[in-house]
Amino acid sequence: MPVLFAARDGGEVALAHAGWRGLVAGILEYTIAKCSTPAQELVAWLGPAIGPCHFEVGAEVKAAFLAIAENLEQKAALQKYFRATAESGKYLCDLYGIARTKLTQSGIARIYGGQYCTFCEPELFYSYRRDDVTGRMASFIYIREPLLS
Repeated sequence: MPVLFAARDGGEVALAHAGWRGLVAGILEYTIAKCSTPAQELVAWLGPAIGPCHFEVGAEVKAAFLAIAENLEQKAALQKYFRATAESGKYLCDLYGIARTKLTQSGIARIYGGQYCTFCEPELFYSYRRDDVTGRMASFIYIREPLLS
């Protein structure tokens, strides 16, 4: 899942790739810490990713997320993003929800995007999980120089 960051004044941008391993490893918090703009002045956009309706993970992924929780409140916040499936030890995982929680806990209040499911929307997105064919997607963010008059 691409996560794009921008300073509200337009002076700084950043981009992170936040799959489940990156989220567990703290990629969003690391990216925010590297910005010179305070988190409260950043805006985040969650790009296209597999949605909670199709992102099936094993118990080890759920355990990895719960292990990074610093207290019971954080553990409860993460727990709600895993829904048990009919298959024992399998869960549907909401990466968007986890990212939103981590961004909010880091001080970012303006969070947008996160409404797509690359698996469900073949007319918009490639999905290896859906089609078993490799493809590419890209998200871009940049600072545009002011127009000269």
